[in-house]
Amino acid sequence: MSGQFSGFHEAFINEGMLLFTSKLVGEGHPDTICDQISDAVFDAHLQQNPDSKVACNTVAKTIMIFLAAEIMSRTAINYQKVVQEAIKHTGYDDSSKGFDY
Repeated sequence: MSGQFSGFHEAFINEGMLLFTSKLVGEGHPDTICDQISDAVFDAHLQQNPDSKVACNTVAKTIMIFLAAEIMSRTAINYQKVVQEAIKHTGYDDSSKGFDY
């Protein structure tokens, strides 16, 4: 949108109103798991180097986790281990549940 607002959003701004949106998903939802994995990557870097700069997004598919990140850190992180531990922590510890580490 390159900084432009649609007519709908513009109407709220012109009236001085605040447009607030949010999303709520349940425990075990892929978005929740992805957030926990991204947080685990962030935490792993901060534990070793508090000056780390981490922007991490996670995408999940049936048998795949994809990390998309921009990281400025002088740490060596075993991302596979971090991801596996985060998935294990969510309770997906058996393939019969549809997903495991």
